[in-house]
Amino acid sequence: VSYGKALTDLKGLSAEGLARLRRMVQEKACMIVWDNLNIAFKVGEQRHNSKDTFENGTTVTLIVLYGVLRGELELEILEPRTNRRPVIDFEPMDTLPTAEHILQTRQSALWHVRHTLLTRFPALAAKFEEDLGEVPVVRAIPLHQTVHLPAPAMKIDESSLDGTIEVIDTIVTRTLQFTAAGMRAHGVMFAGGDLLSLNLTDKAIAARREDTELLDAYGRYLKGMLGLFHVKLSGSRGTANEHWGEPNSKFPGSLWSQNSFLSRKAVSAGWKAKKLPPFRPTHELMLTLSLPTHILDGFRIYCGAESLDSWVKSDLSWHDIESVSEVVVHKLCSSSTVEELRQLPEAERDPQLENTILCNHDMLLLLIFTASIKSGDVGMVVNILAHWMVMFRGTGSMPKYADALFELIVNLKRWPPSLRDAYLNNWLVNLTGKIRAFKEIDLLQEHQNFWAKVVYNARGSNRSWDWLSMITVVIFNLRDVMRNVQSQFKIPHHGVSHTSPKTAEDISRLQGWLESNKLQTYIKERPGKDTILRVRDLMVTGAAYANTPGAFKKFRRETRRVSYKKSAAPESESEEEEDDEVLQEPDTQLDQVEHDDLMHDEEEFTHMADELLGMAQEVVGL
Repeated sequence: VSYGKALTDLKGLSAEGLARLRRMVQEKACMIVWDNLNIAFKVGEQRHNSKDTFENGTTVTLIVLYGVLRGELELEILEPRTNRRPVIDFEPMDTLPTAEHILQTRQSALWHVRHTLLTRFPALAAKFEEDLGEVPVVRAIPLHQTVHLPAPAMKIDESSLDGTIEVIDTIVTRTLQFTAAGMRAHGVMFAGGDLLSLNLTDKAIAARREDTELLDAYGRYLKGMLGLFHVKLSGSRGTANEHWGEPNSKFPGSLWSQNSFLSRKAVSAGWKAKKLPPFRPTHELMLTLSLPTHILDGFRIYCGAESLDSWVKSDLSWHDIESVSEVVVHKLCSSSTVEELRQLPEAERDPQLENTILCNHDMLLLLIFTASIKSGDVGMVVNILAHWMVMFRGTGSMPKYADALFELIVNLKRWPPSLRDAYLNNWLVNLTGKIRAFKEIDLLQEHQNFWAKVVYNARGSNRSWDWLSMITVVIFNLRDVMRNVQSQFKIPHHGVSHTSPKTAEDISRLQGWLESNKLQTYIKERPGKDTILRVRDLMVTGAAYANTPGAFKKFRRETRRVSYKKSAAPESESEEEEDDEVLQEPDTQLDQVEHDDLMHDEEEFTHMADELLGMAQEVVGL
């Protein structure tokens, strides 16, 4: 196939894809997701008009809503925006998880603790698999296959208010070619993305709240949707930062100590670290190694036998496992137990045990959140977010995420049922229609960015944003072609060389480490306890925020009135400057995505970037 023929075919496919996008919004209820795309473009020989550049643009995906008919979510369902701030009516009980949130989360925690035991001992799994059953479900998205269509990429930097306004206008009026009448017929359109995109969209809605033209008044038809992949990144990194401990600390229970004991690659973590903790290795350390080991050690301590192995080999009943797991969760994974321990006189306290229990508690929440996303249980996702909205506040470093989660939790209680159901049923996507194959909408967008970079870099010196805009419409078609090439030439894909190494040996070593240091046993006079850095109970520190004078100021109606003064110098920063600061606070950096972070998604094969680049060069006709 000649280069000209290949290019003509690609243009034809792209035109067909764009036409399908426009037909889809005329026939189905849809939502949009967008994300910033950063591409480093390096040249071999620099000239005045040919230099290394760092290009910024935006990629977009159209998703067909599940369970929602076109026009079902009438625009009148959205409350008019009358204030610059996102004012919401809330009560004191909205600032904490409800009793139902806590109870359902505990039931899930018990299941995961029991599942960890059975996973470690296959003989138990064979005997009690039916007794264990499936994880308790709060509110699952019905199993279905998501229809998603990539839209043309735009050379627009969406990381500013002006950029976001241009992105919205381009998507709505140019790409999808909506008219005011068409938008009324379509109904409410969700706009998904990371926290920065969500905040900027809210600012755009506030800035255009008094516009009379429907398509210019974004708040009359757009409703932001927070991407859960970036929430997971922030939750994982926040947990790692809180429990990492100090390097070379004498506290053997810190994540740093465990990472060092297992001779894993040294990483930088902790709230005072100069670099973000890498998501993949810290997430793996916590959920694949540390938490399972602590759970198994808890069974050893409270089973009543000489060893865990001897207990497992005894004539166990399911009731025995249930009883011991209840004790493990209460004694070793509950912040209420830490509260009791901290009521002891200072001389009798065991800060090492307190720290360990809090770490177990926080890691268990992260595990439940991660598993609930994969299974599509958005009800349990909401339960964990209700805890995290308090805990993120308690860190003192994640106020913007705390605000976003608080606003979301309150809105889910207040929204009309039709809007709430549509939001929850489309919060995650399932590209295969298989069980335990749900993923976050913003992770889907990150994968589109990955493929766009692969194909863009394969273009060589002739690449351009016009070409990328054309190619992104058919980006997943090209991905499928590359997969076919991989299959035809038998390039290893998810073979033995790419399976995760077994964890049994590392867990056994950590079990011995925990037992020898008695990390999960109360010791009244533990040596060196005065040198241990006390970990915070983030639920306690976060709950205290509600009693501060400026609590939830962002969501309260402004009482100031605008007045005109000819030449008076401002005594304080302008509202716009305050808003700009909102986007620069530390927690907006905790959700940064690296290439390695995408490797958790088993449906993609991002670990083969070099091979893919070579295949892409063949596919695009080079």
